[in-house]
Amino acid sequence: MQQRRIEDLVAWQLSRTLAADVYQATSTEQFDKDPHLRVRLRSTAGRVMTSIAAGYEQKTCRALADYLVRAETAAAELRSLLYLAGDAALLDRPAAEHLVERTRRVSELTRGLRLAAMRYAAVVQLGRSMGVN
Repeated sequence: MQQRRIEDLVAWQLSRTLAADVYQATSTEQFDKDPHLRVRLRSTAGRVMTSIAAGYEQKTCRALADYLVRAETAAAELRSLLYLAGDAALLDRPAAEHLVERTRRVSELTRGLRLAAMRYAAVVQLGRSMGVN
């Protein structure tokens, strides 16, 4: 079986490009008006990516699922902050909506990974309870 790397996960790849896009979008003069929001957006976008990565490196599916919940939570926070940036006219509406949609996609992929990890953990637990190695 081939050893997989975090860089192979589509959810992580998309969260990485999303974080880079958030950095670029918040590098405008508009965000000089609210540097705190800039920092929060960047930090939260980075947290989505790093939570997926940290989860992937865990030793159990349950630990992976816990980190993926953190990634989903950070993605929800990021969506809210992007709406705020759009409402405050720090991002133009189309740019904010585009980033929100990409954040939703990362959330969907992360949720799918989390559910798969939880199903796998349940199957392993069932096997153990039945005496199967």
